[in-house]
Amino acid sequence: MNRRSLTRPPLHLIVLIAFALLAPARARAADPKAAPAPMALPTFKPDTSVIEADDRLQWSIRFTIDNRSPVGMYLDSLFCEVQDLDPGETGAGRVTRLDVSHIVRGNSASAGALLPFTFVAPASAEHARLSFRLVFSRADNSRTALTTLVEAMPGPVSRDHPSQFLTVNGRRVETVLFPAARDSAPGLLVVHGRDANARTLMRTAMRLATLGYTAMLVSVPGYGQSEGPEDYAGPATVQAVGAALDKLKATAGVDAKRVGAWGISTGAAAVTLLAQKRTDLKATVAQSGFYDLWAVYRALTAPDLRESVVRAAGTDSSAWRARSAALDPGKPTAVLILHGEKDVNVPAQQAHGFVEALKARGVDVESRFFPNSGHELPSGEVMRTALEFLDRRLEK
Repeated sequence: MNRRSLTRPPLHLIVLIAFALLAPARARAADPKAAPAPMALPTFKPDTSVIEADDRLQWSIRFTIDNRSPVGMYLDSLFCEVQDLDPGETGAGRVTRLDVSHIVRGNSASAGALLPFTFVAPASAEHARLSFRLVFSRADNSRTALTTLVEAMPGPVSRDHPSQFLTVNGRRVETVLFPAARDSAPGLLVVHGRDANARTLMRTAMRLATLGYTAMLVSVPGYGQSEGPEDYAGPATVQAVGAALDKLKATAGVDAKRVGAWGISTGAAAVTLLAQKRTDLKATVAQSGFYDLWAVYRALTAPDLRESVVRAAGTDSSAWRARSAALDPGKPTAVLILHGEKDVNVPAQQAHGFVEALKARGVDVESRFFPNSGHELPSGEVMRTALEFLDRRLEK
């Protein structure tokens, strides 16, 4: 036997030793206690992936949580992100985030249980993508989030009230009509403010129609599907609103001798400017409007709002006067001014000044100032006050 064979073990012995050393490690890897399988996650799904707004312009979505995990789960919060897919512009962002945790908070699901719940909310858009995020904790103290998507499509109210279009100075103006359920009804033109358009006011128009008014909504230039740039209640806006008023008066079932207008924010400025020129406008409601643009501009502290005024109205003093009903109030037939005393963007002082200017002209003017409100006024009180005024002036 040579020296080399004495120092090196035989090959079969090396293989046996290696197998013996590796066998315990392989056994440990196969042991389920060493690497437990991941815990199954619950599922969070809507009963349908596509919904429609109902005849009250509300979304209603039923969800089911299936807790497939071996431990209980406790619901913490629920968030909904709404992406507006409508063709019309509002000037606001396309994404809105809602905290709707009150729907689920305090609920729980034991292991293997099903938990249904229903999300109900006003439809903030006709066509939208709704992204839901559910956050929950489990009995093992872990915290997890689940997401799901629902597409909201236009419902029966949208289909029954399509947009119609006028042409004013070669540009398209969008209108939406909600007829009253009777003949010889008074007509009411409703003009939106910033961050809105005609179709975002359909819920208001529905209410007015059920109360006996034929309501016509109009999108001013730069909003909705109306063409042209925003001009901040300037000549293009007033002309578009006037054309919509003519269309309303010519609508079947409308008593052309009993027509009024209701404007909100910049829409209020537009209808008061229109009322200076149109004696056939028998009643005008101006809600949270501006009537002296220079006074409003001086009061603005947000640079983006100041820039938006200049961008839309320019810097020419005559153009600003043309947008300021208080500086040349004319003699409209009857006006109701509604305003919040704590409005930081559109100061109440200029609204008070407009009321006094109208009184000095002998105009039939009424006003209501809300001491604890800003630009947004309490909707119920506004509707009640406006309807009382309109019912009297339009002889409803």
